This record gives sequence, structure tokens and C-alpha cells, in this order.
Amino acid sequence: MKLMTSRRRISALWAFLVVLSAATSPAAEPPEVKALFYRAMRGGKYVQAEAAEVRRSEALFYRLFTGDRSRDLFKAWSEIGFRLVKSRHSGVIFRAVMENKKRKTGRGFFIFAESVRSKTALMTPHGFRDLDTDMIGLALALEGPLNSAAWNTVPRYPKGLKGDVHQDLTVVTSSYFTAYTRAFARAFPKGRLIQVHGFARSNLKTQTMAPPDMIISAGRRTPPPGLLTLGACLRSVIPSVVLIYPIGIKELGATTNVSGRILRKMGHSGFVHLEMSRPLRKRLLSQTELRRSLLECLEQ
Repeated sequence: MKLMTSRRRISALWAFLVVLSAATSPAAEPPEVKALFYRAMRGGKYVQAEAAEVRRSEALFYRLFTGDRSRDLFKAWSEIGFRLVKSRHSGVIFRAVMENKKRKTGRGFFIFAESVRSKTALMTPHGFRDLDTDMIGLALALEGPLNSAAWNTVPRYPKGLKGDVHQDLTVVTSSYFTAYTRAFARAFPKGRLIQVHGFARSNLKTQTMAPPDMIISAGRRTPPPGLLTLGACLRSVIPSVVLIYPIGIKELGATTNVSGRILRKMGHSGFVHLEMSRPLRKRLLSQTELRRSLLECLEQ
């Protein structure tokens, strides 16, 4: 009997020490955003999301846009095959939304910054095809005061099927990108939704005085005043040719871009389609100051 009592006391003491250790040990560091980003970009095959799932994701995106960080959000995202992960970069906390590793179906990777009052969000829908736009988008999202950012996680075209747009997130009318777009518009009626793209100068049909490095558009044939103001700012900080569609050039206007169309239908004027030449993309990747200047213009 004494032996049994002694064992119980030891067991109770051990359990107490385990609880005490858990209570006093430092919490594990959240994973780095970059590590989650690289993990999200590996593998996967595009599968069209069901309409009900897209509607549900829009409601969840809206909650994140409006600062909701309730515990039940983790469960809600998991019910549609996603993980909501607390993550970090240089002392700043982000919430990453990423597909479960067993289900990678090209629905995208998203991050939301904590304690950021910005009304500007960033989308990179052609990260595999438009070289370096994914990494430029990541740098801008981590360095700037943007409230959130989104990336495609499978290539724009299925392998060997260039021209097939069934998984191009600037064309697909029902996707997590369209859900993100609608939720953004509802949360930030006066916000700015930036899409970054890349173009090859050799593919341009328009003859210009000098080869352009950037073409910006609001996705409409009459640029709103905000786009003209943005263009002036960009011209002042980017040492190259910046053209505004359709004033300086009548190509790459994004007039059929699905996110732009959604925003216009919702009466939102914050869509900005930003095309960059390959030389400019290389400079943005290597020059922190140039990225900072670009961010300052986008935030105006």
C-alpha cells in the first residue's frame, strides 16, 4: 500500500512538473512567411473550386480583411481544405492562408498583415509565367504596409497547353481570387487592389518614343483621376518610361481582367493593373530603395 501511495505521489509530481514546464517554456516561434510561401508553390494540380466553396471563402476572406482573428476561423478554413497559420517576418506577424499539403489544387496562397491600417492589397496571378513577379510581390508584401497579398500556386497554363486559360486566375470567373477580390471591395470601398504582371517589350505592337518599362491601367478605357495621380508619382521615382493605358499606349489595358470587372460592377474604382518590363523587374528584385519608392506611390 505504501509503495502504491509513493508511486501515485511521484506520478502526481511528474504531471505537475510537465504542466509547470509547459506554462513557463517560451512559446514556439511562428514559422517564417517565406518558408510557407515556398512550400505553397511546390506541386499541385489545378481543380476548379465549387461555387459554394468560393462563396464560403469570400466570407472568410472578409473576416480577415476586417481584422477578425477569432479562434473559430482556424476551424472554418480547415473545413474547406485550408490552413490558417500564424507566421512572421522581421518581427511582423502575418496570417497565412494555404492549402493543406494533401490537397494542393491551385486555390492560391494568401497573407494578411497584423496591425496594418493600409487599404492596399496586392495580387500576383501569373507568378510562374511572368518571371520574378512572384518574388517581387513577396518582397513588396513583406517590406511594405500592404494589408494583404495573394499569389497563384500553379502555373497559368497546364503543362504543354499554352493558351488554355481554364486555370488563368485573371480569366476564371469563380475562384479564390475572385472571392478575395469581392471581399476586399466590401472591406475597403476606397482601397486599391494592385495586380503585378510582366511583359516582353518585343511583344508590343505599339511604336513608342522610348521602350516602356511600366504600363499601368485601371482596366477601363477612361482612366480615373486616381490612376493619373499614381502615374505621376511612378514617373517621379522610376528612372524609366511609365505609360498609362490608353493615353500613352493602347495595349495591355486589362479591360477583360476578371478582378477589374468585378470591382467595376461593384462600383469600386481601386483596380490597378501594373505591367513591368523584364529589365525593371530585375531592378526591383535587387534594389530595396526602388521597391520602397514603388510602395510609397501605391499607398498614396
